[in-house]
Amino acid sequence: MKRYLIERNITGVGQLDTQQLKAAAETSNAELFEYKVVIANPEDEAIQ
Repeated sequence: MKRYLIERNITGVGQLDTQQLKAAAETSNAELFEYKVVIANPEDEAIQ
C-alpha cells in the first residue's frame, strides 16, 4: 500500500509535547476524514 505525506505548517510546533503533537495529528486526520479529501496520484486513479 502506498503512503502519502501531507505537510502542515503549525506555528510553534517545536515547543509542543508528545500529547499536543498527538492531538494535532488527530485533529488533522479527523478533518481529512470529515471532508473526504481526494488525493490525486498521477500514477493511479484518485484515492478517496
